[in-house]
Amino acid sequence: MLPYLQIEGRRIVADGIPVKLTGCNLGNFMLVEAYMLGLPGTEFQMRAAMRSQLGEEKFRAFWDTFMDVSFAEADAKFLSEMGFTLVQLPFNYRHFLADGTTSGFDQQGFEYVDRVIALCKAHGMRVLLSLHAAPGCAARDWNAESSSGETLLWEHEAFTQQSAAIWKSIATRYRDEPVVMGYELINEPVTDNLPALNHFHHECLAAVRSVDTRHIVVINGNKWGREMRGYDDSLLVDAQVMFSFHLYTVIQLPYKHLQSYPGEINGKPFGKAEALAAINDFLDPRIERPALVGEFGLVTGQIEFAAGGGMVSPNNFHAELNRDLIAEYNRREFPWTFWAYKDLGMISLVLPKADTPWRAFLARPEVVALEKSYNACSTLLSSKLAETLPQLKKDDVDLFTYQAKHHYDTMVLPYVIDLLKQYSPAELADMARSFAFENCIVEERKLAVYREGTK
Repeated sequence: MLPYLQIEGRRIVADGIPVKLTGCNLGNFMLVEAYMLGLPGTEFQMRAAMRSQLGEEKFRAFWDTFMDVSFAEADAKFLSEMGFTLVQLPFNYRHFLADGTTSGFDQQGFEYVDRVIALCKAHGMRVLLSLHAAPGCAARDWNAESSSGETLLWEHEAFTQQSAAIWKSIATRYRDEPVVMGYELINEPVTDNLPALNHFHHECLAAVRSVDTRHIVVINGNKWGREMRGYDDSLLVDAQVMFSFHLYTVIQLPYKHLQSYPGEINGKPFGKAEALAAINDFLDPRIERPALVGEFGLVTGQIEFAAGGGMVSPNNFHAELNRDLIAEYNRREFPWTFWAYKDLGMISLVLPKADTPWRAFLARPEVVALEKSYNACSTLLSSKLAETLPQLKKDDVDLFTYQAKHHYDTMVLPYVIDLLKQYSPAELADMARSFAFENCIVEERKLAVYREGTK
């Protein structure tokens, strides 16, 4: 029988033998983001708009097919053959808890998770389940399903209890499944309310442990996975609790200030030694356990409707920088999962071919015109605000732009969906099949970096 994974000191072991865990996140499957699918807004807004404007038959033709093809046999086979041993499965709470805002996910969450577990089991990989979008929203971001910048999870006990109930249900179902590495209680929380943050984790941990005492529980750092130091020592009483952090070199300090690698930051040399030492900034020295590097990745494109305005494409040196960082994760025996397996090419390893129906739709002049007008409006409003209120700091203007994007999304999304009305259910299913592995290409440059880390 496959042994359960356990934490022993600074290692993860199976039957006392250290296990190397390297892999990816299945973003754009049970949690869809704007830049990954190419539509503005949150997933529940996309689904609700398509159902309302296109009707039930067309809605199901697209989304049922999308869910069927996003992770299938060919995907699991490919990842296993490339040497990966761990798949992180981000999920939206709405797949498990109907709340009336999505026009129905039909609570099929367990069917999707069961399929991922079965495929990974067949191909020798483990699965980490991660709550990426919780009731009430853990951050103001699109990947937290925040439709207007709300973060009510930290203000209302009911949302914490709903999250705990979801975890108890999940842990009950998978407590006897050793393919499951463990459970990450919440992804990228962002709050200054540390008592609420710790309370959430205590409640969810207790819910899991009430039915499952074997699996590892993962706690992601606060402030987008970057800060572990605000958590209570009491969370570490459980010997099978570990922490995770996220490290995107293109947007996180100190790496984002680099113009070359090796290079310099603030006039001081910054090479391999400095890059590796900076990993310690994301760790808490009191925690003598392995840390999961839950997200990192190579940005290679930019989608116009990207939430928050998108990310700037990095220079080529980020590949070499991440190669060095991955080698250091391995040296420290940290498990890691890059972001993400499949999207439209902004940060993914796999993406639909240019001639697939969905990419053809996104390339239509009417869609492109909406994208350009959308971004022009955002830029115009931000520049006008900075001009009118010169006392505002750049961070204030950036925050305005970010928050305003939520409202732009709400206004623009129906116009994009309206352009889908002319397509039949069969054509919409073909669009969704653009994300099937056989209709995709692999980013070989990224693959080379990640594969090197599996050896």
